[in-house]
Amino acid sequence: MFCQMTMIRGNGAFADYPLAIPVLGRLNSERTGSSRPKTMQHLGYILVLGWLLSPLLSLTHAQNPPSPPRPEAPAPQPNPSAAPAAQRDPPFEFLEGDRVVLLGDTLIEREQTHGYIETRLVSRYPGRNIVFRNLGWSADTVTGQSRVSFDWSKPEEEWFKQLKNQIATIKPTVAILGYGMAGSFDGEAGIPKFKADLNKLLDAIQGTSPDKPVRFVLLSPIRHEQLGPPLPDPAKHNQQLALYSKAIKEVSDQRHARFISLFDLVPTRTGSGPGFPLTDNGIHLNASGYWRLAQAIELGLRLGPTTWRMGITADGKVRTGSQFITVEDLRRRDDYVRFTGVTDFLEFPTAPTNDEQSPQRTPAGLLQFLRMKEGVYL
Repeated sequence: MFCQMTMIRGNGAFADYPLAIPVLGRLNSERTGSSRPKTMQHLGYILVLGWLLSPLLSLTHAQNPPSPPRPEAPAPQPNPSAAPAAQRDPPFEFLEGDRVVLLGDTLIEREQTHGYIETRLVSRYPGRNIVFRNLGWSADTVTGQSRVSFDWSKPEEEWFKQLKNQIATIKPTVAILGYGMAGSFDGEAGIPKFKADLNKLLDAIQGTSPDKPVRFVLLSPIRHEQLGPPLPDPAKHNQQLALYSKAIKEVSDQRHARFISLFDLVPTRTGSGPGFPLTDNGIHLNASGYWRLAQAIELGLRLGPTTWRMGITADGKVRTGSQFITVEDLRRRDDYVRFTGVTDFLEFPTAPTNDEQSPQRTPAGLLQFLRMKEGVYL
C-alpha cells in the first residue's frame, strides 16, 4: 500500500480538490473459495509547504479574499409513479454465505475477463463470506442451446438439462441473469417463447434451493451501439432489443424480482455518449463498458455510496460530514498537514481507458483542508 507524491495548489483560504493520489489496494480472494476482501485500504498523506522560487510560477491571487461557500442545490424530488421499479425497491443486500451465480449469454460470459461486478459488490461487505460463480456462455439462450456445443441437434430438453445440472452444482442463493441479446435475433415472434423459457429457467434455479427463496436480479440486454460504417445500422435491431427488454421486465414484475435496465447504458447514437465506444462491435461490451455495467448494477440495486471524503478544519479537527474513513495521528499547522487514514471500503478501480473524457480517471475520494497558507503542497 503506498501513495504517490503530488502537487496541490491552495488559495490561502482552503484547498478543496478531488484526490489525485493513486492508492493501490489488494482484494485477496480465492477463485475456489471466498471472494471477500481480506485487506482494507490504508492511506497515508504528508503535505509540506513548498514556496515557489520561479517568478513564472508565482501565485497571482494571494490578495483575493476567500470565496464564500456555495449553498448546496436542493436535491430533486423523485416521482415514484415515473421511477423504474428498481428505484422504488429497498436496497438489495448480499448476506453472509451467499452463493451468487452470474448466468447469461455473452454479456455475462465476457464479464469474467474484468470482474468489475464482483469487485464492486463484494467490496461493500468486507466481513462477509460471499462467493461468485460465472456460468455465462457466449451466444447462449435461456434454454442453454449454445453450451451443448456439438449436441445442438439433440432435443431442446437435453440442452436445458445440461444447464440445470451446472446450476445445481452451485445451489445459488442469488441469481443475476443477463439474457436477451442472443434471443433478440428471433424477432418479435420469438418473445412469447422467450418469456415462457425464462420462467422455466427461473423455476429450475429455484428448484436447486427448496428451503428458501432465491433472490433474482434480471438484467436487460444493452442497446446495439451505433459505431458507424462499415458496421450495420443498429436501428432495427434496437427495436427488437427494446421488446425483449420489456419482456424481461414483465417477467421480473410478475415474479417480484429485481429488474435493472441496461438499455440506456450504451448511447443512442455516435457522439451522444461519453466520447469513446463502450463495445467492441456494437453488441459486446469492452473494458470501459463493463466498468459502466458494474456501476449501473450498483445503482440499480440501490446500494448506497461508499466513496470516502474527509475535511480537516483550521484547528486540526476532522470536519463534520467526513465519512467512510478513520483518521489517526493527525498533525496540522497552517502550512503542514500529516495524517494516516484507513478507509472503510476498498477503492473501486478507476475507469480502464486512457481517454481524457473517461469517467473517474482519478479515485473519487475527496480531501479538504481549511485555512491553509497559499502555496504548492507536496
